[in-house]
Amino acid sequence: MSKLVKSDLQGKVVACPICRNDQLFIVTTAPMTAEQCEVFLVCKCGYDPTFGMEVVRNRISLTASDEEKTVGAVESWKRGIDFDIPPDRFEEWKLVSGCKRLAELLPNKSPFWMVWRSAVLGAHEAYKAVFPDMTVGTIAGRWESIASRGFLDVGVEADGALLVTEADEPMSDAEIEDWAREMVKMFKDDTTFWPMWRNALLAEYPAYKRANQLSKLHTLAQQWTFLARAGILEVEFGVDRAIRVHEYQKSHLP
Repeated sequence: MSKLVKSDLQGKVVACPICRNDQLFIVTTAPMTAEQCEVFLVCKCGYDPTFGMEVVRNRISLTASDEEKTVGAVESWKRGIDFDIPPDRFEEWKLVSGCKRLAELLPNKSPFWMVWRSAVLGAHEAYKAVFPDMTVGTIAGRWESIASRGFLDVGVEADGALLVTEADEPMSDAEIEDWAREMVKMFKDDTTFWPMWRNALLAEYPAYKRANQLSKLHTLAQQWTFLARAGILEVEFGVDRAIRVHEYQKSHLP
């Protein structure tokens, strides 16, 4: 990390909200790759509005001139003050902020947000198999929400890696009924009654829980809803008129 003291920034930056300085800053360069670095300003009082929110920092070439680094650092300062996250890095911000919050919520599992980030990235493919549009930032936010309610099961491997599963968060009878009625509407079958969907969901859940990392009853209901809306949830009736649900194969996806 390199530092460059600049004392001629008056009128170019928003004053520091801590000490009101608007002239003397340190242009800081932090290498990120063999070719790129992050640039940001640190006030003479030590305040850095991008600390903990590094995704707002500009990334430029390591070979950039001091003037180019200064311009980039000033932009980083403004984004930090305004909490202005670049659109192309918003997903990264969601991932990092969610993982930092998880480290705060469950420090006994791991107090290091990078360990949580690795767990999210490792689980991404499993989530995409159920929710194709699920992003890593959304997973981090989902885990944060579940952890805050006490329903996130986290195991710690010998190497310190985390094995995360969603615990059985209760789904109320009213929620099950609302979901089942929506399924009836989607299939537009007058011979199907909502209790038949409820029974199918509860009957399938134990096997689903054993076979999947995503073990919530909510998740199975959401998965069936998603597949039904996509037109790739196969439903048949047994001799007892019970609903049998067959999920799609990946090769059936459009």
